[in-house]
Order: sequence, then structure tokens, then C-alpha cells
Amino acid sequence: MPRIYRLSANYQPPHDWLNTSEEEYLSCSRLDLCRCLATVGSPSLLSLERIRMHGFARTLYESIFEKMAMVMVNVRSAGRDLRRHAIFDSYVSDKKRIISYNLGMALAKFYSQELLDIPHLIHVETLKKQNAVTFIAQTGTVRPREPDLVGQTSEGDWHIFEAKGVSGSTGQLPGKIADAKIQVNQVSAIQNSSPSTRNACASYIGADRILTLLEDPPSDAEKSIAVETGKFLKAYYAPYFLADQIEGVIRRSLRMEGRSFEAIELRSGNQKLTIGLDTEVLSAISSSTSDFPGQVRIKLRTEDLPERAQYSIGPDGVLLQYEASS
Repeated sequence: MPRIYRLSANYQPPHDWLNTSEEEYLSCSRLDLCRCLATVGSPSLLSLERIRMHGFARTLYESIFEKMAMVMVNVRSAGRDLRRHAIFDSYVSDKKRIISYNLGMALAKFYSQELLDIPHLIHVETLKKQNAVTFIAQTGTVRPREPDLVGQTSEGDWHIFEAKGVSGSTGQLPGKIADAKIQVNQVSAIQNSSPSTRNACASYIGADRILTLLEDPPSDAEKSIAVETGKFLKAYYAPYFLADQIEGVIRRSLRMEGRSFEAIELRSGNQKLTIGLDTEVLSAISSSTSDFPGQVRIKLRTEDLPERAQYSIGPDGVLLQYEASS
């Protein structure tokens, strides 16, 4: 399995074990990053209004297929490491920034699930569109920038993330991590308690390797976040609930790794993308089960999954399977 690398600092107990003195690696496939980007994404384009205007296939293509392409085209596996594809260097600077930003979020999502047991990490703008989050006003006349991402662990603890991505050199990372720290510092409380971590996350998508800096700075800000947990989960799994309301979507049931999934199929040219959701997870969401985060952990964290070449299953119960014919 290919590798990505991290350096972490300033994490306090009980998360101080994350701090590193040298680069450490985690195994990560391209499809793992695709799944992460498809679930965390930039502010979601998914809405019933947009589907009715442009059709379900086009809407899903823009919000998921294009994110898939960002990974599959611009990241390659060479030797033991994931790294930037040479095609990336031919892009204009604006396109490089967009791709780096999205890959930075995918990497933040991957680290959140692997290091902090966060199955659900979602973009704040998506929560706003679902009326699932409220930023309680702070004093002062200047509106600071808010962090990108908020997530909840299997135990119900809340975490904040700000994700950055660069491609020029590792020398850009200190500046980006400083900027990310300013944004995560804006949140003092979530659900009336201090976040378990405020993660400033800056990733270098390099031609030699992918390296992420992670820091957990303290906060002296006044801003507080209130999240409606039920709406949080519905926003996270929006594609599946929207798919149930649209006619003509290809649906099928399948089994993978001994688990049952309800899936939808998307096709674009010679590409087929299957997005599935574990049936027990789907049932828990639909019934608004109060201990849902714990159920995800029990369901998906009790087994070590074997290496997967063409599909990826996350701790959120999401399956992503990708096929492309020549």
C-alpha cells in the first residue's frame, strides 16, 4: 500500500501521542483519497433545487466525479509513496491552487479518521446550507475567517479542522500552517465545550512525496459553534437521501468485506463509480438513532481490512468503487 507522511506538533493530552520528532507515514491509496474528497469536499453542490434544474447525473458528476478526477489524474503511486503526477506541472497557477486546496481537504479528512477516530468530517458551508450549524456572534466589528471543517468522533467528541494545500515546496508549509492556526483559533467552543482538538493542517503535494504538517494551537477567541447533530449526519450523507427522491437513479445492493451496502451507480464515459452506504449505518441514520456514532465504530472499526486496489471503505460506512475500461 502506498504511503503519505506527516509531522505533528503542539497536541496536548490525551492527544499528545500524535506529536512527532520526525516524519511518520500512514498507508493510503489513491482511492482512499478519492473517498475522502467525495465525502468532505468543498462546499457541496448537492441540493434538490440543483438536481431539478440540471439532473441528478450532472449534479453528482460535478460534485463527486470531478473531485475523483482531481485525485486520479494528479496523484500517482511511485515506489512506496503517493506523490504528485507530472501532469500537474503543466497547469496554470489558478488550477494548481484549486487542486491543491481540494487535495489538502482530502488529506485532512484522511488524517482525521486515521489519527483521531473521526468518521464524520464535513465542510462548514455544507452545514450552513442544511441549517445544521450556528456561529454564535462574538464581540468586535471585524468578522474573522472561519475554519473549513468540523467533525465528530465515534465517542461524540467534536474537532475543528482548517485544511491547506500547496505544491511549490515544503518551504511554503510554515506560512500555510500559520494561516490555518489563525482560522482554527477563531473557535473557542462547540456545543458549549472546548473542541477536543483544533487542527491546523497544511499539506505539501510534492513530486517526491506527500507531507502534511498538523498542529493543535490553543485559542483565546470568543466564537462558539452550535451544531444540530441530527442535521449534521443528514448533511454528511446528503447524496443517499437525495438519491431516494430522484427517479431513474441506478440502485443496487451488494456485499463487500462481509458487509451489506445499498449503492448508487454513476457513469461518465468509460468510468463507473459505485457509491455505497452500509445498510446498518443507513438504518441508524434513517431512524435517528441517538448512539449512531458509536454504532459506526462498532460496525467498521472491529476488523482490519485487507489491501484494496479498486475500492475503499471508510469508518463512516461509505464504500467507493471505481472502474474504468480502456
